[in-house]
Amino acid sequence: MASLLSESIKQKARNILINLHDTWARDITVWKEPTRTVIATTPEYISIYQDAQPTEIANIDYAPVSGTCKARIYYEPLFRTNQSVVAIQNDIPAKIDKGYIRIKVDATGYALLQDSKKITIDGTDCNVSSINVRDGMFYPTYHTLWLTRIN
Repeated sequence: MASLLSESIKQKARNILINLHDTWARDITVWKEPTRTVIATTPEYISIYQDAQPTEIANIDYAPVSGTCKARIYYEPLFRTNQSVVAIQNDIPAKIDKGYIRIKVDATGYALLQDSKKITIDGTDCNVSSINVRDGMFYPTYHTLWLTRIN
């Protein structure tokens, strides 16, 4: 089927959206499961079998694993009506509370967010509370996620 817009016009519009994202996106910190290093004090410990008793382990070090990505951030007002929250819950299969945070990230940011444990935005810790919703003008370009604040 013929399109009303040529591919060059679509590409120009896509480039404008990429420029918009690059202009308004801010850094967010994504925290993942920390790396665990176990130091055993017994020479009989074989790490493949992980057979050390808790008394034989001298130290367990946890190294935080984090990364940053660019995201466009929208803060939902805390005074929003219940009707708007219910309307959003009807669109996406998630539990959305008042005062949620919505972010849009590109493909590299979404890859970083997939197995995240916590996300820090402007000093606020959040959890992902929705599934990924892909959107874009002509082709899905960005990923939209809804976050809830961690108290």
